[in-house]
Formats: sequence, C-alpha cells, structure tokens
Amino acid sequence: MKFNIADRLFVRPPILHFEVENRCNMSCPMCITKSHRLSDFAPLTLQEIKSMVLAQFKLAGGSHLNLTGGEPLLSEDLEEIIEYAIRIKLHIILNTNLYQINPHKIRNILGMMKDSRYKLVVSYDSVDPEEFKAVRGVDACREVTGNLERLFQIRKDAGANTNFIVNLTLQEQNCRSIADTLHYLTRFDFNKIFVVPVNIYGEINASNFHQVKPPCSREALPDLLEAVDTIFSMAGKDRRIGVTRGDIARWRRHFEAPTTQQHICQSDKFLFVSRHGDYRGCHQSKVYANIRKIGMVDFLKSEAYLEHKKLLGKCNICTHECA
Repeated sequence: MKFNIADRLFVRPPILHFEVENRCNMSCPMCITKSHRLSDFAPLTLQEIKSMVLAQFKLAGGSHLNLTGGEPLLSEDLEEIIEYAIRIKLHIILNTNLYQINPHKIRNILGMMKDSRYKLVVSYDSVDPEEFKAVRGVDACREVTGNLERLFQIRKDAGANTNFIVNLTLQEQNCRSIADTLHYLTRFDFNKIFVVPVNIYGEINASNFHQVKPPCSREALPDLLEAVDTIFSMAGKDRRIGVTRGDIARWRRHFEAPTTQQHICQSDKFLFVSRHGDYRGCHQSKVYANIRKIGMVDFLKSEAYLEHKKLLGKCNICTHECA
C-alpha cells in the first residue's frame, strides 16, 4: 500500500486506539466499549489487522498503538499482533483487567515488550471484594489481586523493563476504600498509579453534545469529596500517584456540579477502530465508516470526520477528556 507525500504531511491522530478483542470476562457497569461490539461487518482477520490497521497507521505517520477491548488477553491473535507492531516500530500500550490470565501468554508478551518504551496498563479499582464486584460486575477481587502479585514475578523472570501502570477509577462504588486501595498499590513497583474520576457516558450527537450526565448520586457526594481529598493528599507524598485532569477544585466540581465544568475534549489525538474495522471519532461517537470501505487517510479527510471534529470543539457529553 502506497502513500504520497501529501498524505504523509496530513495532520492525523498519533495514537491508534484499537479494540483488539470484543469478548470480556468482566461486566463493568461503567464500560465505554460494550455498546460498540456489534457491527454490520465481520471481525477483522489477523492479516487484515496487520495490513489494513497497523500498516496503514504506521505508513500514515502514526506512532502509538493502544490495545484495548473487551479484554485484550482473550484475543488468540494478540501475540502475533504485538510481534508485528514491534516489527514496524509502534509504541505499544497494552490494557488488561488481569482476570483469568494465562501466565505463559503474559511471559511471552513481556518477553517481546521488554523495552521501557512499552506499557502494560492494569485496571484495579478496590481491595475490598464487595466494592470490586460492584465496579467490575464479577466476584474477581481475590483472583485479580493474586494475578497482580504474580505479574511482577513474571516481569522479573522475563528480564523485562516494561513500564507497569495501574489505573484506578474513582466512583461512588469504591470511594470508601480509596485510601486502602492506594496504600496497597504503592507496595508494588508500578511506574505510575493513575487515578481518574468516573464518567457516565452516552452517545454524542448533534442534539445532545451539550448534556453532561452527573457522575454520582447526591447521597454518595460527601464520601466522594472526602476521597478526592485523600487522593490529592497521597499524591503529594508519592510522585508515582498521578492525578489526571486538573487540580483538586476541578475534581470537586466534577462531582459537585459537572454541568458547570468547562470541558476540553482531546479525543482528536486518537483514531478509534473496533475489531470489526469500524471507525469512531471518540469513545462516545457513532460509527462513521469501516476500514474495509475507506482507508485511514481518506477517512480522516472525509466530511463525516471533519464534522465530528467540529462537534468535539464544543462537546460536553462527558468529562473523559481523552489524553
């Protein structure tokens, strides 16, 4: 596949957000991809992923590959996809919920992703089993916690310098255990512990782009605000704890008065592609086209995508602020 110089100079998102697997072994109420798992197209084959998705993205000037799902570790093609992405020199970010893992598969992946340029991002939202179940939809706290501890031994055995990152989403279901959860996570050699505020997502369109959905109930607000104070206090003492999207006042407004918050959408840094090859402009947008019908550069130049970018400039449907 050839690209001319005009295509190479065309400004495009540097990060490919590729939903490598539709299946998931959890059932998170907050899931942002569940509604995208149906399509008019069949799932992409491994060869189509290599040629239509990864190769096009690289040749068009992309640099970072964010592998998500569903649960990526359920993908039978994952190791070959990672091997090919490394061969064409993409920076890889692999996301996992660490539930029901195959240690041999993890060892192979870390063996390929040895360099510190590569990132493995783990979701872990509570040390409390009941809170964990409420957030993730399955009774998996004990197994995920055991796998988390096993993961660091696998990295050591593989001799890997892979960046290990953990994501913790603050919401009313886990706010009461936030201090215990962060204390637990800081025991490990994570390169970064990111804490993000929960969002209630909806599909963006021309009529509802201004509507922010409240991220919590009024009854949970006092506990959430106390958790916000705890997070910022702990972040001040441990530099590995990263608090995204602004200062403490902005976080408090996120839960207290989300409709007054000025949102800055950054999802145009991403190109969103599903396992079926469907293009979306962001996590919340509709499907605009399919990669089997239109190549990436042509899609990014299309009227539909340009209209979507205009909408993002004033969208308030969520507070995710992709970055």
